[in-house]
Amino acid sequence: MKRIILSLAIAALACGSAEAQSIKDILKSTASNVINNVAGAVAPVQLTGSTLTYTGSAVELVSEKTLSNVAGKAAAGTIEAKVNTELEKVGIKAGVIAFDFAADNTFIMTFKGRSIAGTYTLEGNEINLAFGKTFKSVKMNGIVTATTNGCKMVFPAKKFLNFIKAILNFAGKKSDTASTVSSLLKNYESMKLGFY
Repeated sequence: MKRIILSLAIAALACGSAEAQSIKDILKSTASNVINNVAGAVAPVQLTGSTLTYTGSAVELVSEKTLSNVAGKAAAGTIEAKVNTELEKVGIKAGVIAFDFAADNTFIMTFKGRSIAGTYTLEGNEINLAFGKTFKSVKMNGIVTATTNGCKMVFPAKKFLNFIKAILNFAGKKSDTASTVSSLLKNYESMKLGFY
């Protein structure tokens, strides 16, 4: 009789473990599905036939050392304000840069009334910009995300700073703005910098 009771107890424990495991798996699966559905619900950015006008700098901190998403956003907002201040000193401010994206994967960037041609590819939210002969050394690979007012593009900070240097050279402006912005960023390991 003791053997039967012991066997039943072991079987009950085994069933209890199986139930606990299956509930854990169900919760894990449900959480994963919710995350995937939310991520999948973000509409892809449609650039073809659109004009993206610069309204300010965009910063994304990508670091394991970022304490939290909230803290990261606060730090990014502070850096954006400082970067905007530096760029405005040399005339890079809201409305002076615009990108017109055509269906044939070409774009025209205008800066203070002057035009620069280039090509682009957009796969999902990954964008690649390659400028024509004016900026032939400038190639930027980054991420485009939808915002409430349009979209933002961010690139590895070094690539974006090369782009800023090219614009300033194009405009005939000698400036240490890119160096100043670089010094603002030196405390952040993996930063993406771009614009709205």
